[in-house]
Amino acid sequence: MRKSTIAVIGLVLVIWLTGCAHYGAKDVMPKMNEPSDRAKLSVKASGGLSVSAFLLPDEEAARCFGEELAKEGIYAVFVEIQNNAAVDVRLSVASLKLNGGQFTPITKDEVYAVMKRGWFLRSTAGWFLGLYVGAPIMAYQTSQKNKEILQDIENKILKFGEIKKGKTEGFLFFKSSAKILGSSSGKLSLIFEMPELAEYVLDVARQAEGKEG
Repeated sequence: MRKSTIAVIGLVLVIWLTGCAHYGAKDVMPKMNEPSDRAKLSVKASGGLSVSAFLLPDEEAARCFGEELAKEGIYAVFVEIQNNAAVDVRLSVASLKLNGGQFTPITKDEVYAVMKRGWFLRSTAGWFLGLYVGAPIMAYQTSQKNKEILQDIENKILKFGEIKKGKTEGFLFFKSSAKILGSSSGKLSLIFEMPELAEYVLDVARQAEGKEG
């Protein structure tokens, strides 16, 4: 009786711990439906190409990625491109100047390394509490969630290269070696081949926590 009670408790804890691996930010993007939402965008337009951007505040970044990326020194910039140009357009270079530093975009794998869910401690607890059932379950569930996270990053990250006609949107991620505290103004530079090189420089601002809106 005692053994079965422990097993039940263990399996309940396994289910609870497995839930910790949940990724709830799949397909979540910044809200851009209202004029007040679009007011936070910095916009530059010329030659049939319109580029808009803003640096996500911590709370918005956590909503879009399920993770407080700024704690790891990662800052996400949302970029929206409306391509009505009569020529082919390619995005070739991007950089961010912020708080006295200049940064280039990091790769999806570098973002994933921060966002992926760990399972070692939960699986160890599962072996003990779930009577050797918990660890395989949690390891599998966490693996599946990590696949979702990686795919979501792949779907959301702004791709370099050809920019198709119409609207393209996505994120560029930049990493600082130290967390940037407080509010700070910056500039995002995007260089396009049209086929001549054209640089679009947009003002972006890092908002202090609790200062959004």
